[in-house]
Amino acid sequence: MADVLLILRVFRTVIGVVGVLGNCLVIVVIYKVHFMHTMTNAFICHQAVIDLLGSLLLVLQNNIPVPDPVPATTAGEVLCRMWIGDALLWVMFVTSTFSLLALTLERYFAIVYPFRFQALFSKKSTVVMMIVVWLMGLLLKSYSFLIYSVIDGRCKFLQLEASKVMGPLLICLQYFVPAIIMLFCYTHITITLKRSAKQIAPLTTTSYQHGVEGSHIQAVTAMGQERQQPRLVNEQQESLLRARRNTFKTLFIVFVTFLICWSPSQFTFFMFNVGWIKIDFDGPLMVTSTILVASNCCINPIIYSFKYRQFRRAFRMVVGRPDRREDGIPSAVTASTAQTMVTTQKPL
Repeated sequence: MADVLLILRVFRTVIGVVGVLGNCLVIVVIYKVHFMHTMTNAFICHQAVIDLLGSLLLVLQNNIPVPDPVPATTAGEVLCRMWIGDALLWVMFVTSTFSLLALTLERYFAIVYPFRFQALFSKKSTVVMMIVVWLMGLLLKSYSFLIYSVIDGRCKFLQLEASKVMGPLLICLQYFVPAIIMLFCYTHITITLKRSAKQIAPLTTTSYQHGVEGSHIQAVTAMGQERQQPRLVNEQQESLLRARRNTFKTLFIVFVTFLICWSPSQFTFFMFNVGWIKIDFDGPLMVTSTILVASNCCINPIIYSFKYRQFRRAFRMVVGRPDRREDGIPSAVTASTAQTMVTTQKPL
């Protein structure tokens, strides 16, 4: 028992420290680099703030000693329900889930319904969405404050009769519903991006032919410059499509990681609340699933560092090593693409 709790404490502390450092890095990079000031990156920064707070709680909860025994007073009950019972921590976890959902919906409307996106997403609506995200996290996890209490000097989980209904309902609202919505959004985005690629591909061939013909005529007449116009426009469209694909792939990896980290605990708790299984809260299954959920707070910055090209460029600028080329694309073209993305995604 003691060994299991020690292992859990060490893992949670390490995850918390990595999460604090990684999410601080994301926030600093987005704040300091001007071309990162887009709506998408505002949602990513908001996600990083939530995960930073969750990571900080992980470090503090696992390294600040609590009274033993826990006093059977009002202060002891508050300590038990909010701190020892991990209610505050789960508020951060669930808020992070709805933040990811908001980020997914922003990309979904921007790519699938760009005209509706212009009408729906503004600075004001973005702030409102972020407030709703926090309210949803607090509302759904408010029940967690009721299922712990001080009994014989210990903070213990209460198996309430209402949990047979509230437990599965809350798990559906905090995990299954957001996961299904995000899965639908990413599927539809994938279809839309493939259609866009097919529409641009024929234009690329045509533009290339115009470019060759224009080069030939340019030696004789200035009309070649006009022939180059479609090619330049198409190159910008291709650059924007590549940027959107990269952002989509990055966020899709974030979504898949979310599923991997959350599924074991949520399926386990669901079956426990409906009475299908019994749970040993100090057993290997619960320890592993708890560590997975906690690790979701620190994984996203690692994903951005390896997969999000815009973030990598911004990070190199922050550390004083701006890149001249990005994946074989000249810096001038990359800068143009970044500016196009800023305009398309609405700067904040």
